[in-house]
Amino acid sequence: MRVQRDGRAETVTLTGMKVKARNLADGRWFWVIVGADEKPMVFERDIVWITFPGRRKTEKWLHDAWLKEQGQTVGKSV
Repeated sequence: MRVQRDGRAETVTLTGMKVKARNLADGRWFWVIVGADEKPMVFERDIVWITFPGRRKTEKWLHDAWLKEQGQTVGKSV
């Protein structure tokens, strides 16, 4: 896609786009990352967010760092 940067047009590759939304009924968040092929790569829902200090309260099942903190093995399965 073409963008303007410092007054010059340049081509950049968009590999994915993250879309966040809030369920106004219960205050929980959900988001999806859509890949360049227009298909969802990741979808998370029912995320509880703590405004201060600005982090999530919900488990991070899709995040390697969080899994390691929980004592889980992280890596490729064969």
